[in-house]
Amino acid sequence: MIPTLISLLLSPKEFDILRDSFNTREDKPKRLSSTIEWNNTKTLLQALPKDLNLSQLIEKHSNVKVLGVPKFVPLSNNANNLICDFEIERNDINKCWYEQTNKFKASIVLNKTSDNQVSLKITHTAIETKMLAEIVSKKVIQSYKEQKCIEPDKELDKIIFNDFSNEDRIVFFNRLSNRCTSFIFEFNDIVDIEFKPDDNEELPKDIDWLKKKKEVIMKGADLHNTIFFRRKTIS
Repeated sequence: MIPTLISLLLSPKEFDILRDSFNTREDKPKRLSSTIEWNNTKTLLQALPKDLNLSQLIEKHSNVKVLGVPKFVPLSNNANNLICDFEIERNDINKCWYEQTNKFKASIVLNKTSDNQVSLKITHTAIETKMLAEIVSKKVIQSYKEQKCIEPDKELDKIIFNDFSNEDRIVFFNRLSNRCTSFIFEFNDIVDIEFKPDDNEELPKDIDWLKKKKEVIMKGADLHNTIFFRRKTIS
């Protein structure tokens, strides 16, 4: 009763703004990337599992359901470049009435390159979309292995933090932000950065004031053009 009475104090527009603010964090897209070697003349589309049904991959007693009948389709009529967009509806009975039912989107992209590498890109929002995308991806990869398109002992290679040196991380960051040509990523600006000095490296004189600093947080605009990213000697 109290939440209902409180909501009456707000105009419809104000209430919508308040309600939307609760979902901002979950709605923000997060991305995962990995690769695996392809070893067959079949296209990705030809080797897709025929019985792929996202709704059946969710537990029967789950509070989540898949909307529609999502499936993998070619991008630009390319049978080696596929995307599956899907949306889930989550019912949280333990939450306030105005946020019990929420919808979240996600996508899975499969792309085979000229050097026979298959890239897998997951764009998810709520944790349930990530879990479902990973289940779907696992089923697809397993089907490819059963059809001998991927070697049975091969596993997805993920890009992780420890794969890079400090300097390589900056190079990767700059390429991702300044020379991005992907249809998935669209670069606008860097407005929020958190980093810390490497305890295993001697700090250059330019930034020796960072000694004993545990964390540096920068907020603003055009942060990718600050000294921390322009000067390789301090990476």
